[in-house]
Amino acid sequence: MKEVGDGSEGSSVGQSLAQIHCARCHGGDLQGLNGIPELQNVKLRLETDSIKTIIQKGRGAMPGMPNLSEEETNAITEFLVGMEEAKDHRVENTKIEVPYSISSFARFKDDRGFPVVKPPWGTLNAIDLNTGEYLWTVPLGHEESLDDPNNPVSGLENYGGPVVTKGGVLFIAATKDEKIRAFHMKTGKKLWEDQLSSGGYATPITYQVDGKQYVVISCGGGKMGTPSGDEYRAYALE
Repeated sequence: MKEVGDGSEGSSVGQSLAQIHCARCHGGDLQGLNGIPELQNVKLRLETDSIKTIIQKGRGAMPGMPNLSEEETNAITEFLVGMEEAKDHRVENTKIEVPYSISSFARFKDDRGFPVVKPPWGTLNAIDLNTGEYLWTVPLGHEESLDDPNNPVSGLENYGGPVVTKGGVLFIAATKDEKIRAFHMKTGKKLWEDQLSSGGYATPITYQVDGKQYVVISCGGGKMGTPSGDEYRAYALE
């Protein structure tokens, strides 16, 4: 790699690629938006190799970008690590021009703060992997303040997967309303729900101790404007 921030062509290429691939979520100046972290000082939080790995493979809510070449990934990494130094080394000539860029990532919401699209705003789906057909679809999560008789269950944005027991019960948290729910695997019927201390934006695990089965969810919260938490909630299956 070339020395970071030395005014080299690689630095300018990295800046252009960062505008294309990073600015739409992290902001035009990579200052962070809507709970998405800033990247201006990312080198203080992460080692260079870690930054490169996250660009390639993703982490948390950030998807990986395996479509980028090794050279492109290296260029973005160099630029992010050397942003502060690069401010003092303006590049006059560059072979890549970006006439347009997205300066922010924002969700389109109405004056109540709800998505402008018609509910459901989040769903749980069962798909037959042999045919690709949907077996059932149900709204996942509910916005309590939405008073709409046409949409008694609104569905919500969600982050996290399900776990399914041998008996055919599907457990999933994931939703902004900070609840965990159980559904019938074959029909999608909701069987049970419970309020968590904070959002369970993770996939539950299940295990057995002394003949009794448990389901555990990590209540870390912190996404979609909800408070962060530090609890593991365990449930015993009867």
